[in-house]
Amino acid sequence: MDSQCASLLVVEEVARKEGVPPAELSPPLGRVIDAEALDKLVQSVGPPMANPAEVTFEYRDYTVRVQNDAEVRVAVEEASAPPEGGESTPEGRVEQSD
Repeated sequence: MDSQCASLLVVEEVARKEGVPPAELSPPLGRVIDAEALDKLVQSVGPPMANPAEVTFEYRDYTVRVQNDAEVRVAVEEASAPPEGGESTPEGRVEQSD
């Protein structure tokens, strides 16, 4: 990883997909995951390819995959639909409807 941390790359990529400035994303990434822990995990795997790491989580309506092999890569894809009778919250949890 060069000058950017994984959490910043996630925020930038989600904001790009949403067409908004990163500061307008709500909830902030730090309310959904421990962004500092994500950055440390991706940075702490050692030399590239020695111990590659992959972290997948839900943020807003996206499935985010952060990988560190030869470089840090962030993939943001639309999350799958919530189970029938439920709806997805901004934090990525599924709440059941009554």
